[in-house]
Amino acid sequence: MNKVKSDFSRRGFLKKVTAGIYGLITFMAGIPLVSFFVSPAFIKSKNMWIEIGAVEDFNNENPLGVNYNKEIKDGWNKRTVSSTAWVYRSKGELIALSPICTHLGCTVSFDEERESFACPCHGGLYDKEGNVIGGPPPKPLKRHEIKFEAGKLLIGEPVDRSSGVA
Repeated sequence: MNKVKSDFSRRGFLKKVTAGIYGLITFMAGIPLVSFFVSPAFIKSKNMWIEIGAVEDFNNENPLGVNYNKEIKDGWNKRTVSSTAWVYRSKGELIALSPICTHLGCTVSFDEERESFACPCHGGLYDKEGNVIGGPPPKPLKRHEIKFEAGKLLIGEPVDRSSGVA
């Protein structure tokens, strides 16, 4: 009778089991370690309210361009970005519009003679409320959320008025 020699020995079995246990321990210890280093990349910046001035400073009926700085935190990156908002009073209500054209992202300016916002890039026109009145823009200008605290005007992120999302 021929004996078949087996490569499977007790010593080989114990080596494989030990290597498997060490691999499992390394994997289990590695999950929190990896998530610690990777998770900040998936955290988006929170909606921050930015103070742009005293409420009584905005009694004008014509839009006033207000420059402000906001800090953006994206993962490990922190940077300060300068932005602008068009702020004015309409029918007793304060309105803050984003100056970014919804066509291709150019910056709109306010034309006092025509009482409208004009995009210099492709001729987009918006009325004083930010609604499209001419040209290629597909949507109205975004409006900033507004909040009042201790006599100060604070604005949030601009909101897309056609779908209700930022």
